[in-house]
Amino acid sequence: RFTVPINLSEYMEANQDIKDLIYNKINANEAIRLAIEETDPEIGIQKMIDRIARNLEAERFFIFEENDDDTVSCSYEWERDEGVALKPTLQHIPKERLQHLYEQFERNEVVLVPNGEKYLLDHPGVNYLIDGIKSAVSGYLRNSERSYGFTEVINPSPKTFKSATE
Repeated sequence: RFTVPINLSEYMEANQDIKDLIYNKINANEAIRLAIEETDPEIGIQKMIDRIARNLEAERFFIFEENDDDTVSCSYEWERDEGVALKPTLQHIPKERLQHLYEQFERNEVVLVPNGEKYLLDHPGVNYLIDGIKSAVSGYLRNSERSYGFTEVINPSPKTFKSATE
């Protein structure tokens, strides 16, 4: 065990952006801690997703993983209101259907969609995998040059949307 005590009081008295950054870092570290302290990785990942989605006040959170057949499948799902599970219907989706998302991942590892309706108007031919998207945050999952898939945060609250990138 390695512990480093830090007095954050001088930072907490600073401007709101710094407070938000510290809060987001603490929450990210807590989500990671929840995941790695579990002996069962599946439970750890679900706990991490739960923590992230609740912090962002999201409606849904998904992890999509790439398959060997050039498709992606939803491997993890979280929904705020215990609604209808979408994971079974989000299997073996051709990557070409998500070409617009992967093109954006080449420029940024996080794709922000602050207004779902406007995004569809600005990007003809794009179809969402999930209905009811008002806003979304997609995060590219890769290690070095290897692509593994992406995360999808659906309808985070407006007050947490900006912090979703962090």
